[in-house]
Amino acid sequence: MKAHKIRNLGDLPDVASIRAQEVSLLTSYAVSSVWRRAKDDPTFPQPRKLGARLTVWNLGEVRRWMATR
Repeated sequence: MKAHKIRNLGDLPDVASIRAQEVSLLTSYAVSSVWRRAKDDPTFPQPRKLGARLTVWNLGEVRRWMATR
């Protein structure tokens, strides 16, 4: 698995797209739990497929979801 460079998420606008690893850092969930919540929790932000091997979340949606917790 290729290591991903984690960005400074506080500097990104709400329209930014982030990967599962970055959602994991923001929410303190394991990456596997991020995927499980996306599948099983209707309140959790839903990912978007941008390609065959690229799935992202909208940072603003993740931030709003976290604010309700």
